[in-house]
Amino acid sequence: MTREQQKTFVDELVENIKAEILDGIEQERLPEDWDGHELRRYLADRFELCVMGLPMRDKRSSRYRQYKNAVLVRGL
Repeated sequence: MTREQQKTFVDELVENIKAEILDGIEQERLPEDWDGHELRRYLADRFELCVMGLPMRDKRSSRYRQYKNAVLVRGL
C-alpha cells in the first residue's frame, strides 16, 4: 500500500465505525447510562470485529508476530 492508500484506508475504517456507533446512539440502541468506560470498550470491540476472519486474527501467525514486533520496535 502506498502512504496515500494507507491514509485512505484508515480514514474510511474510522469513519465507518464512527458512523455505526453514532447511529446506534441516535437510534437509542446504546444504553443511555454508558459513559467513557463502556464507550471505550464498545469502540475497541467494534474495531476488533474488523479483524475477525483476517490473517491477523491468529496470534500464532508469522504476520501477527511481525506486526507485534514492528509496534514494539517502532514505539507505536
